[in-house]
Amino acid sequence: MTTDTLTLMTEIEDRIDQLSSLVESNMEDAVEVGAILSVLIKKTASIQEGFKGIIREEAVRRLNHAPGTVHIDGQDRGSVSVTVSTPKLQLVKDVDVGLLVKVLGEDFDHYFDTRIQYIPRKMVSDLIETMEDGTPKTVLLSSLYENEGTPRVFFKFN
Repeated sequence: MTTDTLTLMTEIEDRIDQLSSLVESNMEDAVEVGAILSVLIKKTASIQEGFKGIIREEAVRRLNHAPGTVHIDGQDRGSVSVTVSTPKLQLVKDVDVGLLVKVLGEDFDHYFDTRIQYIPRKMVSDLIETMEDGTPKTVLLSSLYENEGTPRVFFKFN
């Protein structure tokens, strides 16, 4: 990394530190600085995506289009690891699985794993409230938990 590039990077880091130090316990400052950082993150991520394309191409070339991992060092402190996955077969979107089952018959399970997923329906809470107390309700309640999730924050900078 050239001295100019290193100096610029240090200056950017210092400026970001200064920006974050402006936020004490003031909500409006936190919103403003958060919005500014959001713009900077999006901009840097966009620029980085362009670099990733070049780096991916080089990694694939170094691996001779085979799966594996390549480590590439920058000029100074930077480095990157690129993992090229083994290709895998996937079902075509909107495939007629019923047709596959019909054509393959008993052999279907030799070619495909079947996964069943159980997800509580949206109205399950209301249905549980209307159930009479007893074993079915107790078993059902002991099989579920409420995941509140993390509130999502979206910054906007005008």
